[in-house]
Amino acid sequence: MAIITHYTQEQRNNQAERIGALFVLPDAGMKMTREGWRMEGWGDEVQLTVELVTFITKEEAEAILNATPIAQDDQ
Repeated sequence: MAIITHYTQEQRNNQAERIGALFVLPDAGMKMTREGWRMEGWGDEVQLTVELVTFITKEEAEAILNATPIAQDDQ
């Protein structure tokens, strides 16, 4: 059973910031899994899906799930 949560745009931005910080984006290519990407096209657009892997603490996982913004001293 999947857990479905509806996030606000601000919460999604907070999650994106946290995940980006974890992977030190835009240099995430070094953390891609083997064959961890695919592309699917529809007309003039292409969807690129990339699988990245890193290990995080339980506290960081909870912060992502709770969409907690990154404090300035966390960066």
